[in-house]
Amino acid sequence: MEKRFLPQPFHGCTHANYFSPIAYMSGPKKLYIESTTRCNLACQKCIKQMPGNSISNEDLPLSLFEKLLPALGEVDTLILNGIGEPLLHPHLVEMVARARAVMKSGGVIGFQSNGVLMSSTMAEQLVEAGLSTVCFSVDGLQGEGDDKSGISSPSSVTVARALGSLRPFMRPKKVQAGLEIVVSQDNIEALPELVQWGARHGVDYILVSHLFAYDKEMAKKSLFSPVTPEVRNLFVRYQGLARQQGIDLVRGLQAYLKFNRASQDKQALLLLAEMRREAQEKDIYLHWVDLLEYDVEQMEHTSALFAAAQKVAQAQGITLELPPLQAEQNRSCLFIEEEAAFIGTRGEVMPCHFLWHSYSCMGGNELIDVQQRDFGNLHDSSLAAIWEGEEYRKFREEARRAEYSRCWSCPQAPCADIVNNNLLTVNDCHGSIVPCGHCRWSIGGLRCL
Repeated sequence: MEKRFLPQPFHGCTHANYFSPIAYMSGPKKLYIESTTRCNLACQKCIKQMPGNSISNEDLPLSLFEKLLPALGEVDTLILNGIGEPLLHPHLVEMVARARAVMKSGGVIGFQSNGVLMSSTMAEQLVEAGLSTVCFSVDGLQGEGDDKSGISSPSSVTVARALGSLRPFMRPKKVQAGLEIVVSQDNIEALPELVQWGARHGVDYILVSHLFAYDKEMAKKSLFSPVTPEVRNLFVRYQGLARQQGIDLVRGLQAYLKFNRASQDKQALLLLAEMRREAQEKDIYLHWVDLLEYDVEQMEHTSALFAAAQKVAQAQGITLELPPLQAEQNRSCLFIEEEAAFIGTRGEVMPCHFLWHSYSCMGGNELIDVQQRDFGNLHDSSLAAIWEGEEYRKFREEARRAEYSRCWSCPQAPCADIVNNNLLTVNDCHGSIVPCGHCRWSIGGLRCL
């Protein structure tokens, strides 16, 4: 097969095209198809383990997949997974083969997996069918049964076994294999060692993402800060001015959040008011609680571990994609930039990972309800007709402009849940029709295959 998957750097759009209108397109160039929502593990970090989720266990019917074949001729990348484990689907090999038969030369077909069901026979069938890449999820370097939570999770032993099944096809580069790890305070120390482990097992790339928190306890373990570098630099500068005057700006910040304030905090409060005015002039949002929780030592330590992991990757010839540690000031949607669409097991067509399902997750310091957002169903219309529909095109255009509210850094939080529909038929306080203000993908915290 002529061209195989090579992970591209996860860049957003450039400033020059950031606000440019979307060109008219006949269909998506990247397609995520949820082959199944069933899984043979019960990972603690998975949305399906969270109370109140409404994700049922079901497979995408093969007849529904066949409806997508006409659209696959224009698709560059096909990802055959969502919440579930794709190797559980009884027709996965057939899906790969049918997609390969109609996709353009060099088109990428891949999926993510926990690796439990990857046998030598399955590996051979998938590669012969035309699979380009498989990315195995692994939580760390624990062995079988070492998960202290008592809940099943991807094991390095299992993934090593799966990589062994693929190895005969990796060496002649018929297929590429990678790892995906979600970093948190629980496993970040092992990242450089994990890269070295991946090199020993012949992986081509490693994707690193931050934790997508579904409750407050999980959020405490996240290594990602919603404080942008611009906000942090502004605060550090004013903190330096405060120290020159013998003032504790952090204490002033704590006082700012209280009704009863000591007289000795007056000077600090005046400095904070000046900082707020400068922030407003520069259109920088200040969230005092996030500033108080910003852990400089943790950030520096994680940055050093990222650098060490990248050094190992470069030495071993592995592509290592690392997410930013802080929110990006200029938001962008990679799903919009990559012209992606998402297909549910029942034929629903969605715009992104964030709106693929209905669930609850942490939005800033609050638990929010996210509602699935679909623009049509394959049982009723073709993918091209749904993609070209006025409602979907308007959604993509507005998401691309990124003029929605900055909920992650909004100082007015908590407020009404913006992700649900409201009486004004808008989704946030800016009047935007896209419910993207709480999306962590848009500020760089999450990464996908």
